[in-house]
Amino acid sequence: MKKSLLTIGILATGLSVQAQTVLLHVDDTAKMYVSNGALVYNGGGVQTKGNGNIDLHGNMMVVGSNASDVFRTIDTNTTPGPKTSGANIILRLNDPSPANFATSTYGQLYITNLTQDKITGIVDKEYKAVNQGSFQQMAFPFANKTIQSIASDLGKVANFTGNRSTSSLAYWDNTKTMMRIVNPATTTDLGNSTLLYGPTTYFAVGTSGWNPTPANSDVLTLKGVPYSDAVASTSTVNLTGGGVGINYGSYGQYTNYFGERYNSYLNDPFDTSWTTNYGKELYQYGNPFLTNIDLSWIGADIGEPGATTDGNRLPIKGIRFSQEGVNYTTSGGTTTTTNRTVTFSRNTSTGATIPAGDVNSLVIKPLGVVYIKLDPTLITTYSSANLNRLLNLNTTRRFATAARAAGSYSVTAAKNSPSPTLKQLGVIALDSQNNEISRTYYVVRDNATTGYSSVATLQANLGYDSNNAAINGPIYTNEEYITGGVDPTYASQYNLYINEANEANFLHKKIPLTLNSPEISKLKFEIREDAALIPANQSALSAGESFWIKINGANVMLSQDQVISVGSVTQAGLYYGQPQPETVLGTSDLTKKSGTIVTYEKSSDNFVAIFDKNWKNADITIFDMSGKLINSEKGVNTKSNHTLNIPKQLNNGYLITIKADNGQVYNTKVMR
Repeated sequence: MKKSLLTIGILATGLSVQAQTVLLHVDDTAKMYVSNGALVYNGGGVQTKGNGNIDLHGNMMVVGSNASDVFRTIDTNTTPGPKTSGANIILRLNDPSPANFATSTYGQLYITNLTQDKITGIVDKEYKAVNQGSFQQMAFPFANKTIQSIASDLGKVANFTGNRSTSSLAYWDNTKTMMRIVNPATTTDLGNSTLLYGPTTYFAVGTSGWNPTPANSDVLTLKGVPYSDAVASTSTVNLTGGGVGINYGSYGQYTNYFGERYNSYLNDPFDTSWTTNYGKELYQYGNPFLTNIDLSWIGADIGEPGATTDGNRLPIKGIRFSQEGVNYTTSGGTTTTTNRTVTFSRNTSTGATIPAGDVNSLVIKPLGVVYIKLDPTLITTYSSANLNRLLNLNTTRRFATAARAAGSYSVTAAKNSPSPTLKQLGVIALDSQNNEISRTYYVVRDNATTGYSSVATLQANLGYDSNNAAINGPIYTNEEYITGGVDPTYASQYNLYINEANEANFLHKKIPLTLNSPEISKLKFEIREDAALIPANQSALSAGESFWIKINGANVMLSQDQVISVGSVTQAGLYYGQPQPETVLGTSDLTKKSGTIVTYEKSSDNFVAIFDKNWKNADITIFDMSGKLINSEKGVNTKSNHTLNIPKQLNNGYLITIKADNGQVYNTKVMR
């Protein structure tokens, strides 16, 4: 296929090719077809003439080789001028049918080494998306495209209005954390010192008068001149401000400049409701390119997979995307529901990151948008990682629609021992027709935190409504006790989309899973290790353990892509490692059924285990509150008291698990 495409390009060239300006010329009435999955590389300028056409179903790279190379569409005049009506370079949506448009492949165009004045060609981008409500989240990767032309491309009879309504075009102000209205008489890139909006702007497009999801296999077509990557606005995006200094009120009840309450539209799944950092350091951006951008490794270039890194080193806390149900009222502002969320695990010594949650959603399609949350304290905490606030989107461009894998893993590594990889179980709720309703994630790692902790890094909640009440999704988990099961103190405060636990101290223990919709008929499972999918039908992870679910009284070991029926079940349990037997006792049971206790001995300044008289030997593990293993002892003789190896020089809390030879387990927490 690549050979035939090259032949078409040569045959179409003829005498119109200008030396040192155009390498590929598609003449009037000539057609160049790039099939789905194909990659065409062009190391120089590109132009079409008249009705000459590049029908792009696959991928095309245009790489300038000298200062005179151009990317343009010209007319058929004797002295050619620009052709601006489009229909010359068309990026196709390959399957726009109602059942498949959301997952369809699409044509992509990559342009580099050309300054903006050398890029004048008009590109047609086919568009069809799930209707998000009153406003559609979009990016417009076209330089100086008029607002009127956006309205026309979307099928609106009239231009957008300048008032604050669903007939307007708005953009997100990252500094003030609010939406502003775009002047309908301007363009997508003001190109002046105010820098109100430009290549990376997040736009909210009022849906009054147009439909993002045309009927049947119809599509919308957005036309314009692609942005150059030879500008700081795509290569050096400075993430600063982010609501810092704004007082939202104790429950977000204060109003913004337009009289809209902050709690009516601000939703921060990475912090507990309206605490100090809630709604701060939030940044929303649009993809400025006609190529995917992959944000899965923007937290640090240390440990980034592959020979080439993207060079980004953001103090990233989390990323959210694909908001659906965006609705606006004059009194309440904009509200959103149903998000995709990713958090990041960091190596405690190097600061290297691994994404957790909706990892593949980290690939943002052309016209797509993203919401980024930073944690500036990470800059100091991981000083060796040289974290900063500059995002280079040029280096994140990828044709692939899946996030880059973190590399392979071995199922023969350190069996049944904690490993430094991040292990993730995705639980996807399906209806009876196998349509996805919602999903949730359970992630474990050797340095993750079990139970509530202010330093948890991987967790993300479902958010809060305008009354500061926790949102109940169709499927979610809740905060857990160190001994397993729901912690009611925090279950009433928030519901979790991503739940983390320490793989060592929470091995074999229960994460409570709630199925909160009668429409849920089945559960499908997606398993990843260090962000990479494990093979189909496989269960084992690198430490030799697997994920399990306990449902309808049965323990089920989970494998990749497995689907199970749930019937009328509303509660289940998720486990890393086979669920512990029902006879294993929690702390409250053992105060009655076991004589084992841990007590403080003031004379020696030690904590001492006093064992049940019926025990013969026991295994003891001690973790600090961050989940770090402090000490582990096997086969301890229980005939005499045992001094626990707990550091004396640090003020900290410690979680102690003592497991007897008869299967009884004693758990307790002590403070030093």
